[in-house]
Amino acid sequence: MSIGTVWAPDTWDADAWEDNTWENAGDVAPSDLVASVVAGQVVLTWSDTVLDNTGYAVQRATGAGAFAEINTVGDVETDTDAGPFTEDQFYRYKVVVVGGALAGEESNIVQATPNRSYTGGVRSRLRRLHRL
Repeated sequence: MSIGTVWAPDTWDADAWEDNTWENAGDVAPSDLVASVVAGQVVLTWSDTVLDNTGYAVQRATGAGAFAEINTVGDVETDTDAGPFTEDQFYRYKVVVVGGALAGEESNIVQATPNRSYTGGVRSRLRRLHRL
């Protein structure tokens, strides 16, 4: 018995498997891309929703500039960008499907500022407290 594109395990049929297009039915562009700054690096994570790809191209743009590929990863859901980064510059990221029926499909775009200056921040407050 089949329900939509999901096959019940007790009704396995190799011919139906090959004739059905179910293997691409769940494919959608990678989603839920999130950027986190950890120890001066940008850690990217996303939901791997593509079933038949060979990996992802990680792309970065400086500010409002054009995107350029900075890495290609296998069929995983994370990558880390160690820079180099310019102080106070924001960077935008997206991942693009490599291989398979959805090759070229893009994730959402996220932004991170990994090398932010903290003028007047914690260090200045600590100096003021030390003088008291």
